[in-house]
Amino acid sequence: MSPLPENPPAQPSQRAALCAAGAPSQPPAPPARSGNTSNLNTARLNGVVSVVKELKLELRKAWEDAAKHETVLYGTIKVLQARLSTAEARISSLINHMGLEEEGEGDDGDGRIEGQVGGAPRGHKLEGGNTLDPAAASAGPTLAEIQRSEEAAAHSTIKAVINMAFMWLMGVSKLAGPDLPPYPNGLSVEDAGWPVDDHSKQALLRFRWDQPETSRANSEGLKRVLRWIEASGRSSLPKAREDLDDILEYDLDDILEYDLAHRVEIKWKYLKQEARKHQKHQRTVMANAHTTGVTRTDPASAAAAAPRDTSQIEDEEDEEDEEDEATGSTGDSAANPTGTKGQTLISRTKGKAAQRIRKRAGTKYEDTKYNGAFTVNAMSDDEDDKTAPYVDGKATRYVSRAPQYRSAEVQALYDFINALPDPNPEKERAMVLRIRGASKADTAPPKALKLSLRVRAWQVNESYLRDHPEWLALGRVAPSGIAWGDLEDLKEDEKPLAGKGGQDRRGKGKKIRRVGNAADVAEAQAQLALVAGGADIDSMFKLP
Repeated sequence: MSPLPENPPAQPSQRAALCAAGAPSQPPAPPARSGNTSNLNTARLNGVVSVVKELKLELRKAWEDAAKHETVLYGTIKVLQARLSTAEARISSLINHMGLEEEGEGDDGDGRIEGQVGGAPRGHKLEGGNTLDPAAASAGPTLAEIQRSEEAAAHSTIKAVINMAFMWLMGVSKLAGPDLPPYPNGLSVEDAGWPVDDHSKQALLRFRWDQPETSRANSEGLKRVLRWIEASGRSSLPKAREDLDDILEYDLDDILEYDLAHRVEIKWKYLKQEARKHQKHQRTVMANAHTTGVTRTDPASAAAAAPRDTSQIEDEEDEEDEEDEATGSTGDSAANPTGTKGQTLISRTKGKAAQRIRKRAGTKYEDTKYNGAFTVNAMSDDEDDKTAPYVDGKATRYVSRAPQYRSAEVQALYDFINALPDPNPEKERAMVLRIRGASKADTAPPKALKLSLRVRAWQVNESYLRDHPEWLALGRVAPSGIAWGDLEDLKEDEKPLAGKGGQDRRGKGKKIRRVGNAADVAEAQAQLALVAGGADIDSMFKLP
């Protein structure tokens, strides 16, 4: 007999009972599967991934654009800050030049002004040698005192005192390049090896000629020069002091501290130029000697190349002024950064102006309305083309660099005139070939004493005139005249740009000091152009 199963199959009656109790009568069927569903999910997932990738690319591009916009905006802010700084300096200089003051400021009823220049009060006047008069400083100088101080600062007597201060403190007998001592690198004033005066054993003054005047060593040195002048300047010229009132027109008592410091700084910059020139000459001689094996220098060539003795001359401003008298300029145009001397540039512009005058004959530009375009002051600079060979030390080709303020009207005039043949072939053959170079940014028209020598408004780009209204006020630009739509023709000044009591001892007009912020503007603009990458900045910020 076979054994019974452990779980015998349920009988029909039992199954019925289980169904009644809710138990399933059959096992659940497996879910239906389809290959189409799996493919659909994969496609959906791939679509999501693709969208995410596109969003990442768009987000990265938006981030890069925002970063570039931020950089461009920062560069634009730097340009605006530099322009604002330049404008503030110009306004301050104009206020001082014209003797103006704001209503309610410094008004004490006796014509005194505070005289702010460059953010520093101008009212300190030297009294008693090395002290400042507190009462005079608090009240501020009068207009007459300011003019007197400017005259005194430019006088040969004060310049001689400044020369004496530099020579005495440096322990030299001349202020020529070879006599200007170098800075003892690696030493301090307290060190035993620092140069001292043989008699007093006091530390001698040394400047770092390779650094600006604002460096610590140079700034302290210039302060020491000022202290010496204030303390000993009156006794530095004993012969003149015997009868000062009859011999000297100006004295240290006439000069304000600001003007004295400015004159000392001018002299120092000139000494720096001479020292570096001599150092460069020494390096050239050493290099030539090393190359050729010759250690002796021909006396004639050495004398020609050696820097000149500057101890008996006033300073570089006076030399520039001599050329100014011939051109009608006041000599306050910016120095040429290429190294070509200012007098050389003026000589070249004279030749170019003369040739263009010859060429204008018989053309529509012979009309007197265009006279302003044919003055020396309107000519662009012709600098040495250093890529062309030199013959007998002279350039064989020039690079003409027009100022950026030049208008399209006058540039078209020059293009037309330049294309014409010179009616004097012999003079044309004598002219050096010129090629057009990059325009000069942040330059101003030269100031001219005579109306006939000033650049006219039609020769200047309108945007530059809007940005520089002072050009018209200070004699750099003159109105165009009736021929160009003005209501009247400006008449020649009876005493053009008179200053310093009308005219100074040379008959020149009064100058205002140069604003040294132009280079900052150019640097900021160059940096902005670099970060913008040539793109139109306005279009970068247009709203959709």
